[in-house]
Amino acid sequence: NTETYFARIVQDDVKLYKTAIEAEDFSNIHFVLPNTYFVELLDETSNGFFKVHYLNFTGYVKKECVQTIVGTPATPYSDNISFRVYSEQSRDLRSEPTTASGSSSQVAYIPLLNRNLTYYGKIVGEQLIDGRTNIWYYCKYSADQDYYGYVYSDFCDELSEMPPNTEKVTYTTNPDFSPEQPTP
Repeated sequence: NTETYFARIVQDDVKLYKTAIEAEDFSNIHFVLPNTYFVELLDETSNGFFKVHYLNFTGYVKKECVQTIVGTPATPYSDNISFRVYSEQSRDLRSEPTTASGSSSQVAYIPLLNRNLTYYGKIVGEQLIDGRTNIWYYCKYSADQDYYGYVYSDFCDELSEMPPNTEKVTYTTNPDFSPEQPTP
């Protein structure tokens, strides 16, 4: 079947999982997807997940957190969202939302006041400062090449506005991912 299917994210805190297992630790979660936007459906699993595509990522979402639509949305993704790292304290782009692994989880070092950061989503991780947030941003840092990882949100500002996607769509039942049979 070559038909393309999309589904709207219809709840807050919908996670883009790395595997089709509901393991709630950050080792199995890419980030939280923005409510009201869409994922492209690639397949479905027998345990209540859709395999999906969102921007540059392939992962899994729980079927109950999305609603399939008819057609392709005009603006499926929250694209071109950026922010800035303003603090000298933590400019490490990390492979996980924690500093527990030390320098082994450092992907890149971000220059102070850098704006070459593309926001994809957030995730709950380590609380670096007592009494502050435990939210990290998953992002792309563009320098001599593109680097992907997590930045502690408390050291970031100027996050672009991400308005809800109010695009009118027609909802449908679950799509059929079974391969088409050749006609005799």
